[in-house]
Formats: sequence, C-alpha cells, structure tokens
Amino acid sequence: MGMSFGVLCMPRRWSTRAKAGLLVVFAMLGNAPDVANKLTPYGWYNIVHSVFLNVGAILLLAAMLCVWWWQKGKPRGVWPIFWCGGGAWLSHLLLDTFYNHGKGIQIFWPASDAALALPIPWFKTWQQPLDVYLIPNILTSLRELWVYGVLLLLCVLARHLWFRRSKTEMDQ
Repeated sequence: MGMSFGVLCMPRRWSTRAKAGLLVVFAMLGNAPDVANKLTPYGWYNIVHSVFLNVGAILLLAAMLCVWWWQKGKPRGVWPIFWCGGGAWLSHLLLDTFYNHGKGIQIFWPASDAALALPIPWFKTWQQPLDVYLIPNILTSLRELWVYGVLLLLCVLARHLWFRRSKTEMDQ
C-alpha cells in the first residue's frame, strides 16, 4: 500500500534510481507501525497502532525532513511527498482493521480502549509459527499480493493517464 502512495506522488523528472529509492521508503512507511511494534516491549501493539502516536511521529519526522531539505536548498516539490508519506504510514492502521483475527486495533488509544475491527473474510493473519513455507501463510501472502498488487497497478495506470493528459494539454 505504501508503494501505491509513492507512485502517486513521485516526481516525474527524478532519476530511475531516486524513484526506486522513493518506492522503498514508501514501502517502509507503510509498515512503520509494525516495525515500531517489533522494537517495543511485548504488549505495546495497541500503543504503536494508535492514530495519536502515529500522527505525532509523522509530524516529528516531517519536521526533521523539512529542516534537512531546506538546509540542502531544495524545498520545491516536497509537499506531495510529505502528504503521501503520511497517508502511506496511516493507511497501515486502517488496513490492520481489515484482518480477520477478530481483535481489531485500539486505534484511538489512549482516548478510548475500544477496538476497531472491520474484518474482510479473505484477509487473514499469518499462522504460528511464522513459517514462510506453511501453506496457509503462502495463501495469505498471495491474497495480499493480489489485492495490493492490483491497487498498485491502478495507481501506476492513474499516474500514466494523468501525465499523458497533462502532456496533451501542454502540446495544444
């Protein structure tokens, strides 16, 4: 999902290497809450999946990037990247509510202990042990690849059509 956001905001004139780097960064942003979950003590899943904590982390990271970017003297064209980066990061919270483990996530912690669960039947979590070769885990990964891959392809198509339309308008 993060890569889909990256495709939508990618500057057209960047090099192929810079575009690939941007997509890698956006893939990581889309998984930021789970990375934070691995780095924190057991039981912090709901804390690191709180919209309040994540918005605060996004704003802190954006402020640091703004200072760095302005010191390099390149402030033009970064706002779409910041907005889409925040969207990629926060999309993780919504997507986690879709998984059919029945728990949901406490997205509004500490304001509320209520768990938000919007399960989609074919979205399942990996089975324990977390073995890549378990057939259910392979099927889970293939389902995700199918759903998010189609979404990524739609974003690539939308980008292509947008730039094609804008080029046609410029030629006239």
